[in-house]
Formats: sequence, structure tokens, C-alpha cells
Amino acid sequence: MPDPLPTPPLPEDARTFCGRTFAEAATQMVKELGKDAFVIERRTKRVPKKGSLLSGKLGGEDELVELIAAPAPPPAPSAPRPKTTLLEKSYGRKALEPGSPPPEFADAPPPPAAPPPTIARAAEAGLASRFDQLGRQIRDELRGEMQRFMALQARGGLPGVGPDLLDAYRRLIENDVAADIARGLVERVQTERPDASPEEIRDSLCAAVARTIATSGPISLADGRPTVVALVGPAGVGKTTTLAKIAVDFVFHKKKRVAVLNEDIHRPGAEAQIRSWSHLLSIPVSSIESSDRIPAELARYTDRDLILIDTGGRSPRNADAIRRLADLLAVAGADEVHLALSSDASERCAFDAMEAFRPTGWSRLILTKLDETATHGLLLSIAGRVAARFSYVTDGAEYTENLLPAEASGLARLALGLVPLEALHPRGGTEGPDA
Repeated sequence: MPDPLPTPPLPEDARTFCGRTFAEAATQMVKELGKDAFVIERRTKRVPKKGSLLSGKLGGEDELVELIAAPAPPPAPSAPRPKTTLLEKSYGRKALEPGSPPPEFADAPPPPAAPPPTIARAAEAGLASRFDQLGRQIRDELRGEMQRFMALQARGGLPGVGPDLLDAYRRLIENDVAADIARGLVERVQTERPDASPEEIRDSLCAAVARTIATSGPISLADGRPTVVALVGPAGVGKTTTLAKIAVDFVFHKKKRVAVLNEDIHRPGAEAQIRSWSHLLSIPVSSIESSDRIPAELARYTDRDLILIDTGGRSPRNADAIRRLADLLAVAGADEVHLALSSDASERCAFDAMEAFRPTGWSRLILTKLDETATHGLLLSIAGRVAARFSYVTDGAEYTENLLPAEASGLARLALGLVPLEALHPRGGTEGPDA
């Protein structure tokens, strides 16, 4: 076992103070040594209780707090200040330190203190502050323009077109249109209308975009038998709400007889949602857990004009679930399969979903939630890459409205950011999609 370290000797002026509590001992210490005294050691001490006849044998012991303290040391004497030389008086001490610039390049002495502010000086200070604010604003705008310019270059480079078409190209990019599609559109307009004015460029670009967007029109009913239409797509894109809007359109506006087959039976609240609005429309609803029940359920609704099939959302990465859904729709003999996509999805997610749901045989697209995104370039990016036809677009949660048949001219103006979303609705004012 190593020897214990030797205890350092106590200062000569150390004192010992005892008390029943630390506060009592500390009070004695401050009273005699001052408030700057410092405690060297604190310990407890047991002593026989006073007033006992047997002096601690039966009367017990008291526990005291013992402080060993010393007064604060006197302040150290300050070092004498060196005498100022003539060079230091002329150039300052810092300028003569090693590594400092020569005296002729040293910093100028600070300016004298400003006189008390006056009204004129206050106005001058306010003007200077305003100039500083304008300078920061200009720098921020230039920085933003440089960032946008770099983003355009990173997304495919600037096309070789005139300044008016270059501005149109920038607006396309800012509306989330894919760079290669935006480039092709403006270069096509440049080829067709090389000397067009800004207004003619806008009209030509709208016409070019409208030619890119293919539409199928709303659901077309067959003669003499029910038309079976299914909605498929990823979870959360609004299939059930869109199906309800289609049902309302055919029951209220077209006066047709509609029935619903619900395959979305596992999502909590899905069946209750369908039965709530179908009850208001007097529409029968049947739940189908598997494809075995489909023939019997279809046989029940031979008197209907339209049978809508609501399907549960599938992940685009779950190929087995999509394959089983495709088998179910094949048994149902669906006349039309509409793939629902949310307009707030990224371009990559949209194309992944379109490719993953190919086995279901979808041939029409429904773009939902147009009101939940600030830009609408996704529909143009889809139209420019995929030979698919848009059937409907939706822009709200109300069942009785917000369902619009896809129309190329109006969607083109929307994708270019030339009209607000409300302009696509008849209730949006006198300016319709073709205005």
C-alpha cells in the first residue's frame, strides 16, 4: 500500500472556528477574519454533551462543525509602468512591436469623440442607415439572381434563345417544369416564331404546351350494360375523395345510377367514409375482400349505369401487392382504370408510381390536390415524357365540387403560371380556361 501524501502545513495566520452548524461557524469566521477569508478545511467534531452527570457515557455526544480558515492575502503590488520613449509618443507602442507595419503605414489614430448629436446629425445618421438597408437589399437580390442562374445551369443549361424567351424559360423552371422539357418548348417557339413579341411568345408557348397535354375527357358510359371504372394509386393521394366526387357528378349532374365496390377495407375509417356519403346519395356499397366475390357483386348491379371500384393505396415498391390488385381488376373486367397522383409529389415519385402501377392496366391519369401546391409544372413534366391522357383534376375536399374534366388549354395556362387555379372553375369569374 503506498504511503499517504504528506499533509501541507497550515498558514501561520490560520484560525479554527466551531459551531453547531456550518452557518454558525462561518459567521464567526467572517466576524473575525472578514468576508474575503477563505476556508482551508471543513470537518466534523464529536464532543460530549454538556450538562450530563456522566459526561458522555450515558448522555450522548454533540456533533460540531469545525472550520480552519485564513484571512485573504494582500493584493500583489502592480509592476511599475515602463517609461514612454519619444518614438512611442510619436507612433504608439503597438506600431513598434515586432511584426508590426512600419510607422508610416500604421493605423491612423482614432478620430476625436463626436460632438453631441443635433437634429442635422440625426437626419444624417438616418439617411446612412437607409443607404445601408438599400445596399443589403441590392446585395440580397443579386445573390438571389445568381443562385437562380446557377440553378438553371445545373438543371440543363440556358437555351440559345432571345431575352423574352429566356424569361419564359426561367418561369417554366420556377414552376417546376423539367429543364429538358422547358428547353424544348422555348426552342420550338424560337424556331416557329423567331421575331415574335412578348405577347406572341406567351400565346405561342401556351399553344405549344396545350399540344403537349393529352386529355381523355370524363368517364364515358357504355350502352346497355354497366361501365366498370377503378381508381388506383399510392396511399394518401385522395382516391376515395375523388371517387366520391365522380359519384356526385354522375348522380346529381348526369342523373345516372351508380354503385360502389369497396376494396379498401383495411384502412381505418375508409369504409365508414364511403358509406357516409353513399348513404346521402342513395348509392349501394359492397365490400370485396377478395376477387372471389366480384362476379356475384357485379351481378347484383346489372341495372346500374356506372360501377366504381375504390382500391386501397399500394406502395410503388410493393410489387406483390400491385400484382394482386391487377388480378382483382382483371376479374372485375374494368373498362377504365384511372391512376390518381397527387400534384404535390415530386417528379421522381410520380414517375415511379406510373411505372409501378403499369400491371393494373391504367390508361388515364387523375391529378389531385392542385390546391395544395404552389406550382403546377408536374403535369407538364408528365405530359412531356409519358404518353398518358389526363381525365380529371381536383383541387379541394368538397364532394359536390372541385372535380374538373382535364382540358388542355386551361391546364397549359395553369402550368405556365399565367392564371390562378380559380380560373379553371366556371365559378372563378368571367375569365375561363380559354380566355
